[in-house]
This record gives sequence, structure tokens and C-alpha cells, in this order.
Amino acid sequence: NKTDRFMLDWIGSHAGWDYSVAMLQSRSNLKNVFNSGYVNNTNMVAGLNGTLDAAGLTPPWLNPFGPQTAAGAAYIQSQQIRGVMQRSEGSLRGLKADASAEIYKLPAGPLTMAAGIEYYRDSVSITNDGRIAEAVGSGLEGAFDSFGSRNWLGLFAEFNVPVVKTLELNLALRYDDYSDFGSTVNPKAAL
Repeated sequence: NKTDRFMLDWIGSHAGWDYSVAMLQSRSNLKNVFNSGYVNNTNMVAGLNGTLDAAGLTPPWLNPFGPQTAAGAAYIQSQQIRGVMQRSEGSLRGLKADASAEIYKLPAGPLTMAAGIEYYRDSVSITNDGRIAEAVGSGLEGAFDSFGSRNWLGLFAEFNVPVVKTLELNLALRYDDYSDFGSTVNPKAAL
């Protein structure tokens, strides 16, 4: 598995507003490799049953109850499945920005506001080598290739309202839109 990621974050202040702008990217590559221990299911069954294998040849009889003949051991060795069975690649890219400031002076203290936007795109692809997937006991038999991606946009606004010196009201609203299932609006109020 190999993952590379970076993030750039720019933080500052301007005209009484504190702000942050960030960009990120992450990429991951994963390979499932069979080095040894997995064999061709079809041909092993042919060796146990004394029938023709996938190439139309008669394998030596394989003895499941005792030692193998030299020919049987060589046949089992030749049926080893090796190689990259599955590759997975994923990526996440995003951009976010937010700002906050004191926007009004109240008798109990400053009214503050924060607002922000976020945008992300993630994608994944999984590809399988069907020839290798037939290995007995791999857990990946019947695995199929799959691909997908989605975008996500988020917007938020939040206010902190001082009611008295020791009590604050927090009001917030968040909107999220996902390309794969829709959008949601979530309000929040707290004392």
C-alpha cells in the first residue's frame, strides 16, 4: 500500500476577519499480491478426480491422504497461482475556506459570525485479475471490478450571541450536497 498526501493551509487576518484557506489531496494505491500458497482450483480438482484439467491434459493422480509422488508434487507446484490479484486506487481532493469576525458590539459582549465553504471529490477504482481470482481459499473468488466517485459541497454559517456576560446563544446552519444521494440542511441552536 502506498499513500501520498499533501495539504496547503493559508491562515491570516484582514479588516477584522480571521480566515483560513486550505487545499488537500490524497492518493492511495494498493496491490494484493499472491506470492505462494494458492493453487488453481479447477486443475487441483481434476488431479484429485483423475479427470482432464483445464488444458485438456490428464494430471498425475493427487493423493489427498498421504505423500505425493514426485509427479504429483511437481504438478501441485506448477498449479501455484502467483501475481497481482487486485489493484485498488483511491483519491481525495478538497478545498475549504472559512472566516470569522466580531460583527457587532452588544451590551453583554461582541456578536461573532463564522462562515465557510468546503468542496471535496473522492474516487475509487478496484480491478481484479479474474485468472488469479480462481485460487482456492483466496477470499476473492467472484470479486468484480468496481469504480465510483462523488462530489460533496458544504456551506455553513454560525453566530455566537452573548445574552448576558455568563450566557451565550449559538445559532448555526449547515448545508451539504452529495452527488450520490442528495442534500441535507442541519440547523443547530445551543445555550
